[in-house]
Amino acid sequence: MRSESVQKRLNYKRANYLQGSGNLQADLKAALNKASTVGARKEIVNAAENTFLLLNSVRSRWTMLFGALLIYSRGRNHSLVTEDDAADELKVEQMAPPPDRSGARRDFVESLLFFGIKGNHVVVLQSAGLRARQFETHLNWLLQTKTSVLADEDRIELADHPTKAAIQQVLKSPVKKVSVGVPLQSRAPSPCGFR
Repeated sequence: MRSESVQKRLNYKRANYLQGSGNLQADLKAALNKASTVGARKEIVNAAENTFLLLNSVRSRWTMLFGALLIYSRGRNHSLVTEDDAADELKVEQMAPPPDRSGARRDFVESLLFFGIKGNHVVVLQSAGLRARQFETHLNWLLQTKTSVLADEDRIELADHPTKAAIQQVLKSPVKKVSVGVPLQSRAPSPCGFR
């Protein structure tokens, strides 16, 4: 079997505390000790649709804290399509997740975001469904509202932090041109006639 490599983009962020200094890695460990079970740390983001955010599989490795943020909705089915190039149209069906071997209910994960934290340095592997901003909001909820590790008047911001070399380069020669990899606007008219 041939291995295939896939490129992923990690985003580097710096955790800044509103009230001065703090250590995100230590604060998150403290919050996870207070809310050690799934039930204690899952955040309801949409009660009407039973949608939850949850830090999962958080582990310390190589002096860093690694884990995943996942979003899921209780009782939601996924759509399946049966591919048939000769058909006039594709058949679309709904599938519910089957229970596990013990009979416990399972739910589909809608999206995952992976992270690594060392002190206040944060690397994030975002997905289409979960972005760094949602991770930041969930961290603040967990650290402040749920576990009171942070004071009510404090917050964490996950800020982009350019390197010193990048800052020096921009200061040395101002930006003259910006390139965007995809068109900002499609030339094709919209099906509804809006522009």
